[in-house]
Amino acid sequence: MNKKYLYIGLIFLLAGLFLLVATDRKRKSIDFTCVEISSNKVSGDSLSPVIINGTKVVLLKGYYGCNEFKRGDLVVFKLKIRDDLFIKELAGLPYDKVEFENSNIKINDKILSNSEKEIYQFDERMERILEIPLKDGVIPLKRFLVLGEPAFASDSFDSRTFGYIDEEYIIGRVLTLKEFEKRDLGGFDFIGLVIDGKYLSKEQVVITLGITMSGDKIPLGFIHSTTENSKSINGLLKDLIRRNFKFTEGLLTITDGSTGLIKAVKEIFDKYAITQRCT
Repeated sequence: MNKKYLYIGLIFLLAGLFLLVATDRKRKSIDFTCVEISSNKVSGDSLSPVIINGTKVVLLKGYYGCNEFKRGDLVVFKLKIRDDLFIKELAGLPYDKVEFENSNIKINDKILSNSEKEIYQFDERMERILEIPLKDGVIPLKRFLVLGEPAFASDSFDSRTFGYIDEEYIIGRVLTLKEFEKRDLGGFDFIGLVIDGKYLSKEQVVITLGITMSGDKIPLGFIHSTTENSKSINGLLKDLIRRNFKFTEGLLTITDGSTGLIKAVKEIFDKYAITQRCT
């Protein structure tokens, strides 16, 4: 066998089958070693139009155990006095400078606004809630400002109401399923592809995982399917190609030996792929 493919096989053997390290669409590393992935449905419109009521999202539980907090992340958290989970945008980080001006908030000298470019409004009570914990005008260590989409104070249930949240109450980060499934794949140099069926909550999901020349493991996409038939898998693989998945330089595909998976690989990738059965 070509040494190139032997090398890929060793990567899979050492790393296991799934989700160790991935890279997001901006090519900044995402470490999945601390992450538990699940799918959830959003209830409420506090993040509309970014996320509307009923939208399915991917919850990356434990994400910040091995990844940095970044402004703009959509974080999942709970409150000390409530067991409900909430999703808001991470708008302020530890050591950010906080100022209030004409009922608006400035973070590091920039006035904050929502996705519709509406400036966030704060009444006097909300300003006091956020000013009291400040240390020399900056957000304390392990404290975070989170905001929803409503610009007006009367419509808010976020840090304007309950103040900064402690790091210990942050559960993880979320991605919308649409965002996850529509990522452009043209920037990656793939040499391997794992296709496997898994049962999640008694439902079968067929999952694809790409391997790059540098050894990064990239979750690519998935479908709900009652069987691993070639027709449904064809659609999944065609979607990867539509998203600029590169394979014409040669591709090692690894499956569980399902006839439907192998047939789909041959139909879509033709002579460019060789197939290895995982055991």
